[in-house]
Amino acid sequence: MEDIDMSSISHFPFQTQIQYTALDGSKCLRVITKTMEVSGEREELNSNCNAALLNKNCVQKGTQMARAGNIREA
Repeated sequence: MEDIDMSSISHFPFQTQIQYTALDGSKCLRVITKTMEVSGEREELNSNCNAALLNKNCVQKGTQMARAGNIREA
């Protein structure tokens, strides 16, 4: 992304969309939006991260890539 100056960005938006079926059978969409402050302090980020969660996510993504046939990428 050559047209974006990352040094001028102080906050970054995140959004997740969760689709589910309620007990009454209706289809629902829940949207959660959060803005996080950008940090360049590696030590601060390492101390605040959930390593077990990141590890689990890496394993799941690798498994999905391998199942899709992307062995080298996995």
